[in-house]
Amino acid sequence: MQPSSDVVRDIVARVVDNAAYWQPPSGQDRLLATPELREALSRMEDWCVFG
Repeated sequence: MQPSSDVVRDIVARVVDNAAYWQPPSGQDRLLATPELREALSRMEDWCVFG
């Protein structure tokens, strides 16, 4: 099941709203930067952008 583009946009908006760019990377940030999750997130990005 793929989320709707509205759901993805809402999630991205929340992430941007809660970003703390002046803070060092959190554990969650480091986890999201792992190659496995980057690949999964890239597929989600492609789906959102290219449908």
